[in-house]
Order: sequence, then structure tokens, then C-alpha cells
Amino acid sequence: MKKIFKTLAVCAVAGTLCAGVAAMAGCAEKTETFTGEYKYDNAWTPGKTYGVKVKVEVKGDKITNVTYEADTEYYTNVSNGWNASEGSLGADETNKHIPNYIKETFVGKTVAEVKALKVATAANGEPLVVKGDKQTLDSAYILSGATQTSGRFVLAIQNALNDIHTGEAFGLVHGAGYAGFASVTVKAGAITDVQLSEVCLPTYITIPNDDTTIGEAYKVKATVKDHGNDVEKTFYKTVTFGSVTMTYDLTKGYMVNDKTMVEFFQDAQNVKTYYKAVMANKVAVIVGEGDKGKKTDVMTKAALSKEENGYWAGDKIKPGQLGWKANRDAIVKYVKEKGVDELLKLELKELEGDKYWVDTNGVSTGATWTDQNTEKANTLSYSKLIKNAFDAKY
Repeated sequence: MKKIFKTLAVCAVAGTLCAGVAAMAGCAEKTETFTGEYKYDNAWTPGKTYGVKVKVEVKGDKITNVTYEADTEYYTNVSNGWNASEGSLGADETNKHIPNYIKETFVGKTVAEVKALKVATAANGEPLVVKGDKQTLDSAYILSGATQTSGRFVLAIQNALNDIHTGEAFGLVHGAGYAGFASVTVKAGAITDVQLSEVCLPTYITIPNDDTTIGEAYKVKATVKDHGNDVEKTFYKTVTFGSVTMTYDLTKGYMVNDKTMVEFFQDAQNVKTYYKAVMANKVAVIVGEGDKGKKTDVMTKAALSKEENGYWAGDKIKPGQLGWKANRDAIVKYVKEKGVDELLKLELKELEGDKYWVDTNGVSTGATWTDQNTEKANTLSYSKLIKNAFDAKY
């Protein structure tokens, strides 16, 4: 309990360092680019479209630049044949004013400000002109004499700011003994969701050494290292998932063809296949002939997922420790609030008598577990796994 209170206190102090920008990517702001468009059928020319495609650059919580694609034969923002008239700019003047309109209207505005704008549209999607109270767009965002063009820009920029990207990453973690998964979701420059989880490898599940219900042909008894000690364990000889078959070798452990389990799982795609199979309860052990000999009720999600199997939980958490879930939740919270820029720079430092992973700004993640940012052979740190997921979002 003492440890938990200290963690909360450290996080509370750290949280003040990013006041005002916590909703975006984090203290170490960097520019993110988002794309969007708004379009609807051109009622005057069937088969063609009115619309505009934009790129919006966001730093922190503010828009820093907006650019747009030129019109094409079938995709029109400003009709070439549009002539100026009273209250209407016409094509030439509108095109001339658009660059300054974009710069003066949107650059420097917050994401929240622009996303909150309202644009009234007709049934076909066309932005309405200013007549009475039909148009809901704030006049400050309207290019006078080009209302529909203004509406298209606002709606396209809003669509860009609502752009959502999620990246996933898989790999061996924690001493290459577990299959790790991470995902990061980014919306309009803000990290909105972070997932981090692990499942145990097939070696985690063993058969009681005195079990006589499983035939000798389907199990292997071997002496292995367990926390530095030689221990005799009995393993299922054959494990399958997807199109993969693992066979236990007395000297090398589980093998996939000529590769050891660790070698096989150096390919992130193989880790993904295994992880997904665990989560779907589709990992089978072979205890007999044919389909009846395949059991999927042994290496289940409940038995292998650290979310459910009691790994470093309950009475397995020693005094002064946080346990698996508390550590995981701490680093997920940190990434949501501070982003990923500092993840690969984290160092384990002593704070108030306890050791926490701390970034270069002195902000504690609240996590204390060993492999948050520890480099080891054939394995990813939790920091690297999360960063890989973030980098994979596009």
C-alpha cells in the first residue's frame, strides 16, 4: 500500500508539468499531419464531385498549417465558370483569397475550436448559403462571397481532425519468455488509447509429473531451469495453433521445424499468430489420435493470459511490489498522458526510497518492473513494444 500511495503522489506531481496540453500527444510536442476531405455529388455535372481534400498539421493542441489539393477534372472546389456577382466573389477572386483565408482562419486555432464548428448543409451535402438562420457556421470562418467554399474547407478540416489511426506491435518480451502485444490509437494528434498485454508461452503449461492419464507418446519429461534451479517438468509433446506445430525436443525445448521456439518467435508475425490463437482459445495440445486427440481446453486464454492467470498477482506480490497489472496500468497511463517521445530514454531511478522508471524531464511513469526499458537479447522491452505500435499507426 505504501508503494501505491507513493506512485500516485509522484504521478500527481508529474501531471502538473503538462497542464493544458495533456489532451494532445504529450509534453514533447511534435507536428502530426492528418488528411481529410469533404465531398458531395455535383448536381450540375453528373459523375463529377464538389469537394476539397486537405492536409492539416497539428502541434500540441494547435493547428500550425493547412494545405489543400488542386482541383481535378472530376473533383472541384471552385468551379472555373463561376462568375462574380453581387455578394459572390467568383472563381478567380476566390482562388486568389483562399491561401490567406486558410492561414488567417485556421492556423493558430486549437483542434477543439475547429472541431466544435457547425456547418449547415442541404440534403445533398452542399453547404448552405447565408440566408436567415439556415447557415450555422460562425461568420469568422466564412470567406465573404464564397460561403460554400468556406463550408467545404471547414468540413474537410474537421474530417481530417477526426482521423483515427491505430498501430499494433507484437514481439517476445520479458526475457523472451512471453508473447507481448501493444496497440496505440491516435486521433487528431492525441493518443486516445493504449493497450499492453502478454501471454505466456506453451512451456508455462505442464503436466503433473505423476499424471498417468496421458500416454507416454504425447508427453516429454525434461530437466529445465526454473528461476535458476534445475527442475524436472513434464511437457505436452505437441502443441498446435493455426498452421503451426510445435514439438518438444528433450534438449532444445519446443521446436518449429528446425527452429527453436525463441528463434521462431523472432518473427513478429509468428508472435501475432500465437497471441491471437491464445486470445481465441485456439491453441491445442495433442493427447491422442485424430480430432478427438486435440484438446483446446488446456492452453486457454484463462491459463496463458497475464490478464487472467494470476501471474504476479494476489499473494504472489511481495511487500513493496506493485504486481503485473499495476505496473502495466501505470505505463499505459503515462503514455496516454505524456506520449511516446521519452519511452526509449526512461531510466530506473530511486524516488523516496523506491525505484521507478523516470523520463529525462524527471517525470515518473509509476512503473517499477524490470524490463520497461531494459535491452536484452532476443526480446523487446515494454517501451520498445509500445513505440513500435505507435510507429505502426499509419
